[in-house]
Amino acid sequence: MEDLFTVEEYLNFFNTAFTEYTDIDRSAIDMSKPIIQQINKIIQKNRYNHYRPSMTASKLGLCKDNFSQETLERFEKLFKKINSLF
Repeated sequence: MEDLFTVEEYLNFFNTAFTEYTDIDRSAIDMSKPIIQQINKIIQKNRYNHYRPSMTASKLGLCKDNFSQETLERFEKLFKKINSLF
């Protein structure tokens, strides 16, 4: 799910949720690799709590205007695929 968002969007959720770490800048992320693996490496953890960024996002009161067109299109494509299975 994390890779459905732009790097900037997801880093906003992560940085807001994990104040115990120094904010991760977009320039530290390689766009050709999954963001989760890179964050784990940057914060030197095998795995972080993925629930925290999603919970943070849900508390921000976001609407479609807070997301890029690319993110909205990726989610739309995902939901169309899921709906086509039923």
